[in-house]
Amino acid sequence: MGRRQAASAIFCDAISNEEQARYLADETQYAKQDLSKFAARSGLGECRQIVRHDTSTAPHQILQAAAEEKADLIAISTHGRSGLTKLLIGSATEQVFKSPTIDVLAVPPSRGG
Repeated sequence: MGRRQAASAIFCDAISNEEQARYLADETQYAKQDLSKFAARSGLGECRQIVRHDTSTAPHQILQAAAEEKADLIAISTHGRSGLTKLLIGSATEQVFKSPTIDVLAVPPSRGG
């Protein structure tokens, strides 16, 4: 009788450097458009926009950008999470709040969405 052998399957989804560059350029453009809309709605007018692409966690990126820019304040959305959802999923806002190095302002979503 033959021996049974374990099989392995590998799924590889590769993206070329050109595709990655196009994707990041598109994402940067969308992010800047969103930042411009937010600034206009908030009455901030023209603001310098910094868009970062990184593979670390959102809280790490936020705190690192704030440190590099010598920011006085981080304003961050709460995304409306509360109670059990916040407890189970975790919260980038909560992790940023734990930073002892910079003041943080948590902004809840507007009632209209």
